[in-house]
Formats: sequence, structure tokens, C-alpha cells
Amino acid sequence: MIRSLLEYNRFANNAFTYSLKSNEVQDEQALVLMSHIINAQHIWNARILGEKPNVSVWQKHSFHELKVLNEEGFTKSIEIMGKLNPTTAINYKNTKGHDFVKTVQDVLLHITNHSTYHRGQVAMRLKELGLQPPASDYIFYSKEKE
Repeated sequence: MIRSLLEYNRFANNAFTYSLKSNEVQDEQALVLMSHIINAQHIWNARILGEKPNVSVWQKHSFHELKVLNEEGFTKSIEIMGKLNPTTAINYKNTKGHDFVKTVQDVLLHITNHSTYHRGQVAMRLKELGLQPPASDYIFYSKEKE
């Protein structure tokens, strides 16, 4: 189930990145939110692995970087699933320095839920700009896979 959600997340992030690029969107809010989605996956993957992330939470990226980073984030999340038991506890500090403990599966599910939330914000911004956001509901994705 988690793998399916991560695959969906990669698909939806790519769809939004493509939409932003093909519509030549230069809106700061949309671009920063899309970058934030991708950055968050990298940061959470690094937390799971006890590594220092190579991106910051609100770091903005080019369209090409978004595509590359999205693929890297997905690949790393899948590698994590192959290496660690889903119920393994992860100790981490949030961006404010507070200590927390969550399981690998909770973090991976959070990645997908967090992404969906912010893609909704990007979709609203695209509508405000007079553009049609890409179809990205999970059910749409699952039909595309058939």
C-alpha cells in the first residue's frame, strides 16, 4: 500500500511540474510550494536514514531540478522500504529542533499526505492564474495504470 502511494506521489508531482513548465508559470507562490513538496520528501528520507538533508524546506528549484529531485526522492523512499521494517522507530529533530519519534511507515505516509495537501494549494493557485491544474486524484492515477 505504501509503495502504491509513493508511486502515485511521484506521478502527481511529475504531472504538476510538467503543468507548471508547459504553462510557463513564473508565479512565486506556485513554484515555491511545488519545490517545498519535493524538498520535504528529501528531508524526511534523510531523517529516516539519519543523514543531513541536501535541501532546505523552502528552497526553490528550476523545473528540471524538480523533475530530477522528485525521482531521487521516490527512489530513496523505495530503497528505505527495502532496507527498514515499516515499524522501525525513527528518532529525529524537526526544523525547530524538537525531538520526535515516528515509525518508518508513519513518515512515508506523511510524505504522501503532505504532498497531496500542498498540491491542492498549487492547484488553487493555478486556477487563480486562469489555468487548469492537472488531473491528479489517486483514482485517476489508478485508472491510468490499468
